[in-house]
Amino acid sequence: MAHTLYANKFTHPLREWYHAALVYENGTMIHYVNGIEEMRDRIKYLPINGGNVSIGTRMNKRSYFRGEIKFIRMTDRALPPEKFMTNEL
Repeated sequence: MAHTLYANKFTHPLREWYHAALVYENGTMIHYVNGIEEMRDRIKYLPINGGNVSIGTRMNKRSYFRGEIKFIRMTDRALPPEKFMTNEL
């Protein structure tokens, strides 16, 4: 089953800051914007032992993000949105 990263029913005005979080836990991926769930689906995820990371564009250098990224944070476990921006890790 394929899932796209584009959700056309969720748009956000330009020139504003947003907190976006992607959580994967117990076979479910959930996408939040400003703490509000926008998308959810069951995803089969296999751990990755090595590889590359691309932020702001796809690995094939297409579909560039045309905005600003102020802060990026990753954790080794799923956190509720209200905990993600705190130091309570």
